[in-house]
Amino acid sequence: MPVHIAAVKCPSCGTAIEGMTGDRVFLCQCGVLHTRDDQGTRELHYIIASPRSPSAAPGSIVFIPFWRLDSQVTIHHQRSEGGLLHKIFGKDWRGGRMYIFVPAMDWDPDTYKHWASTLTKSPPPIHPATSFGPYERWAVTIEEGEAAALADFLILTFEAEKPGVLQDISFEVRVLGSSMIYFPFDRSSSALKPFF
Repeated sequence: MPVHIAAVKCPSCGTAIEGMTGDRVFLCQCGVLHTRDDQGTRELHYIIASPRSPSAAPGSIVFIPFWRLDSQVTIHHQRSEGGLLHKIFGKDWRGGRMYIFVPAMDWDPDTYKHWASTLTKSPPPIHPATSFGPYERWAVTIEEGEAAALADFLILTFEAEKPGVLQDISFEVRVLGSSMIYFPFDRSSSALKPFF
């Protein structure tokens, strides 16, 4: 079977792009972020959240990608107490529009769930930066379609977070749109800490 290798070029300006190892998105120097799949090339909307202190040492900050899924959540039937959605919206909430944050990179399951629930429960204000500056950007390893599939799993996980509390639930998550948010994290200590 013949293999065809072609340069990845920006769909906006045509510049050849050197991708990061394992990254599923390509960022051009002109600022366009895009992805490629069997359907072709597609530009992605993204926001770089400003670090708390723009003068932090270059090696101390890393930008971690998250999918922000603009979602319509519908609860058809539920017999439970104390799930995340009830904490956010109240016990009589039966659905509505919300942002679900899904880490766009591989993390261990506990860290993945922690950041997905933390950002979904309390979305931070985002003050956009114009670039990553001297800081590293981590690769996107979870594609948009995978993130949408994970949203269902995350909602179920959020609702079942207290053992013995969830008896029954029927729900639907419909993703209406998505964007990539790069959040700055401080990596100067042994654990990553938010720096936004």
